[in-house]
Amino acid sequence: MPQAELPVLAQERPLRILLVNAGEPDTMSWSGLAQPLRLAAKILGPERLHVDVRSPDKFAGDTQRHWHLVLLAADEAQSGLKPANFRAVVERCRAAPFWGGVGAGVLWLAEAGALNGVRT
Repeated sequence: MPQAELPVLAQERPLRILLVNAGEPDTMSWSGLAQPLRLAAKILGPERLHVDVRSPDKFAGDTQRHWHLVLLAADEAQSGLKPANFRAVVERCRAAPFWGGVGAGVLWLAEAGALNGVRT
């Protein structure tokens, strides 16, 4: 995704962000991602920013919701998802206009070929 396309997200009302937590809920890196976004959502209010958190299983099974930005997050200490589950998660991520990984999620997406060799 070229950075020139990112300003389009500022036009969305509400901006819907989904964090797919493939790791433990209390890890430091997860807290560093989820907590600031939750605080921003609280400050801005639900009419401007909506942040949702799901497990990979719940995310892959929910095809009715629309998110503008989806981030797959995990710590490097976490084991990867099962191949069938991971394929479903990647397909659902790709359905969002903007998506990517955080932490080990980037590595998992790259290993699966979902990033087409690009990691930014």
